[in-house]
Amino acid sequence: MEKYIDAEKLKAEIERHIKHYEKLERNDFQNGELYICQELLFLIDSLSDENNPEPYNPVYDEDYLNEKIAKATKSWEGVDVDAMLADCRGYEEKKRK
Repeated sequence: MEKYIDAEKLKAEIERHIKHYEKLERNDFQNGELYICQELLFLIDSLSDENNPEPYNPVYDEDYLNEKIAKATKSWEGVDVDAMLADCRGYEEKKRK
């Protein structure tokens, strides 16, 4: 079972820690913790971008593709494409059906 973390709640908790550390006269350890909290926020934001990529929008030349299809059509006449692909993939005859 997959578990999900609420990124906004996690960020709010990290930001709460940052505010706490910003109020203190920090020692080296606390400065390190503040730095880590800031880096965690950066990491969470970068993961959000990876989980929501831009939609795939292929761009291609329709005329070019139609030209290639027209050239290939004659050479594929009479070929059982499914049987040929099954043979290439090493499927046995009984698996093809």
